[in-house]
Amino acid sequence: MTTEPLAVSFRDYVASAGPDTYLPASAELRKTVPDGCFLDVMAMRLECVGRGRAQASLEVGQRHLNQAGVCQGGLVVALADATAGWAARTALPSEARFVTLTMSTNVVRAGRVGDVLWAEAVPRHLGRSTMVFESAVRRGAEVSASVVAISTVTLMVLG
Repeated sequence: MTTEPLAVSFRDYVASAGPDTYLPASAELRKTVPDGCFLDVMAMRLECVGRGRAQASLEVGQRHLNQAGVCQGGLVVALADATAGWAARTALPSEARFVTLTMSTNVVRAGRVGDVLWAEAVPRHLGRSTMVFESAVRRGAEVSASVVAISTVTLMVLG
């Protein structure tokens, strides 16, 4: 990850946002994805952050497909998990670490080449030792866009 501390932490960045408000992710927050890591290689992009919430996107390309020619289900799961992780960073002090403890995902529709998958993670529980997020992945940013998957992500706070 980044070796230098952020000038503004995720938590501080969203401190002025209302409880259901999103702010566009700053260039500095986007730089927290190291070059060559899985999120970078798969082209997942942090779009917006709010208090305990985040939105991310991914444009489905050929490299994201499975042998049947549709978006690999594991990629959809990874996008939901990454978005929950970004949401957690807005709710924790910058030095806090966490890991995914459990995750349950229902994939209900396939993504296809050219689809822009848009994930939104919202908090269901923000505790000191665990956090639970619901991550919905849709074909597009609109609330009315077709749902691709719904995930429940439980994170364990390590300190």
